[in-house]
Amino acid sequence: MSRYNVPRSKFYRLAVLIVVAASANSCDTLDPIGCTGEFVYGIGVSVFDSTDRAPVSEGMSGLLLEDNYVEILERSGNQLYGAGERAGTYAVIVTAPGYETWVRTGIEVTASECHVSKVRMEAMLVSVPPSA
Repeated sequence: MSRYNVPRSKFYRLAVLIVVAASANSCDTLDPIGCTGEFVYGIGVSVFDSTDRAPVSEGMSGLLLEDNYVEILERSGNQLYGAGERAGTYAVIVTAPGYETWVRTGIEVTASECHVSKVRMEAMLVSVPPSA
């Protein structure tokens, strides 16, 4: 008998080992499909100046639209990200001061059993001529 008057049978020790092992594992090892805990953005946009391919990041922003759904894209340098773990067919809009608005429609993000598939694109922004 143990200190708490619980018999330490082989079954008891095995049950404790199973509970400890299950709580120590992530969903990666318990998931028979092999899904990860990673958060996947469905859309990634790299933004460049169309004239010299220089990265554009100053004041840049973007939106995703799908029916009544509107998402402001996450920004990192000259990269925009959105549709995190969200399948759908989107319009992507990118704006930056001194450039024409860049729009692409019909961008389809599909989902697998675990995550969305990644769609990568380049937004080549056309500069607006200075007004005279």
